[in-house]
Amino acid sequence: MPEISCFYSTNCLFEDSININIIFIRYSTYFRVIINDKSISITIDQLLSSDELIQVYLLSLLLTENTDKISVQRKNNKIVYGVSTNIYSKGFSKYRFVMVEKLPHKNPLNAQEPKRSTGPKKLRKVMRMFYNMHEGELFLDPIVLFNAYYTNETNKLFIDIKNEIEKNKRIEILTNILHCYGRDIYSSIRKYLVSSSS
Repeated sequence: MPEISCFYSTNCLFEDSININIIFIRYSTYFRVIINDKSISITIDQLLSSDELIQVYLLSLLLTENTDKISVQRKNNKIVYGVSTNIYSKGFSKYRFVMVEKLPHKNPLNAQEPKRSTGPKKLRKVMRMFYNMHEGELFLDPIVLFNAYYTNETNKLFIDIKNEIEKNKRIEILTNILHCYGRDIYSSIRKYLVSSSS
């Protein structure tokens, strides 16, 4: 069963915002990579040979809601296929539907696995376009995006841990104050436990 993942980024630094849509469809021995509306088929070794592309692939796996399922919507009375993914635009917010730009009316998970990889001329052309996007800073460095994603996901957890630490410090300070004034806090707790159990 093929897996599908998507990285979608909107760069609002320019006057006309530029959208980058990179979809990875993984088959048993090949990957189909769709960069905006250009599609290439590459082997796993070819994917691993490009550091930037493998980083974007790992990021797409992290951001995609469900890699085994294709999302379906209706647009202009036609069925359109896409991926539910977390979009980066000045931070990560929630999952949104991203349409498969190349052949949006065909389910990419029903397609047959490629028999061979894309020819070297087209592969160089599409990879040059990808590297120009990456070097032209049309999307942020994947490592920066990993950091932003994990910060966003763990922010609430860190706040909860910080609040728990503050609460425990206050309890410890109150216990020390009561102990200094001759009130044993543990005997008060025992009295409370005995009275609540009976």
